[in-house]
Amino acid sequence: MSRAFAILSVLVGATGALAQPAEEPDAVSPESIPIPCGGVPGASPGFLSLYWENDGPLHAIAFGDDRHYTNGVSIEASVIPNAAMYHHRLAWLDVFGEFDEPRSALGVMARQTFYTPEDIDVPVNQPNDWPYSGLATAGLFLQRAEGAMFDHMQLDVGIFGQDAGGQPVQEWVHAAFPRQVNPSWAGQVANQLAVQAHYQRRWKLKWQRDADGDLRRLSPAELDAEPISRAPGFELIPYAAARFGTIHIDGSFGAIARYGWPLPNDFGPSRLYEFTDHTQRAATDFGFSIFARAGARVVAHNALLRGSVFDDPRLEEKDLVGEFHLGMQFQWQGFELGYSQTLVTEEFEGQNSGNRTGTWTLIFNLAH
Repeated sequence: MSRAFAILSVLVGATGALAQPAEEPDAVSPESIPIPCGGVPGASPGFLSLYWENDGPLHAIAFGDDRHYTNGVSIEASVIPNAAMYHHRLAWLDVFGEFDEPRSALGVMARQTFYTPEDIDVPVNQPNDWPYSGLATAGLFLQRAEGAMFDHMQLDVGIFGQDAGGQPVQEWVHAAFPRQVNPSWAGQVANQLAVQAHYQRRWKLKWQRDADGDLRRLSPAELDAEPISRAPGFELIPYAAARFGTIHIDGSFGAIARYGWPLPNDFGPSRLYEFTDHTQRAATDFGFSIFARAGARVVAHNALLRGSVFDDPRLEEKDLVGEFHLGMQFQWQGFELGYSQTLVTEEFEGQNSGNRTGTWTLIFNLAH
């Protein structure tokens, strides 16, 4: 684990150097920042997150069909800057001055997803259904949290199309389980560069029972306070997000409702197309929570449906897409296991019904 942290430290250390403005503030000198074994000034180990999403029976209960968004895997890893490093290298990104002493995280991620039409055994191109394609990206992200407010910024670069590896992965899996249909991958989209920027802001409203058993809403200062209460609680987490790049141009909004005993000290559950809250304070005892999310996405461009910019447009995306997300989380000793299902409404003109995927998530506290 120490070697993995050292490699991660080099990567995020380079990120911090690139993020540094031309005119450095005088408040903190570099010599005053401690240097841990990983090599990043003022950073400590964060979290490692693993995701696996699929529309098969192991994930999407009572569904189990390969169609449209059919599989995704992702890994995230982070380091936690201390206050000196944040103010020295990262505070300039807070252009509106909203954060004073935030908890922050710097991280890297890698992700692969692939997509198929509904009838994967048809040996010819299907121009009226989701085209075969893969998407493989790597990215850098920054997170900040303070009081009732959290934000996530991310930049991804990769490849969309034949060389993203979707076809060999699906063919290998289907060969390992002979009862499955062999996909044709006819009409796969051509390669193109994937460059994608993400931003999401979340807010938290949390209610918890006090020592007298009365339910009350916690203040922003109490949300940051230690120690974490063991009392059951309920929270509402509204969010707004935007993506801009060669794959997606869209905006989304929604809210997460969560009940837990105790509630995790983070800004909501994880899933592959979003993120883990790497600024969280990991639970040291057992915890369990359930959650529900409702949201909508306003779509201007979706290359996963339109295909490569070098091809004629395949499908016309719908302007408004809804989603519903239900799941549960277990925490213990710096480890978290999560399971959830997501229902997404029709995403392109002519689609007969929505899609459902299941997500398994594992999160490890690297400092534990």
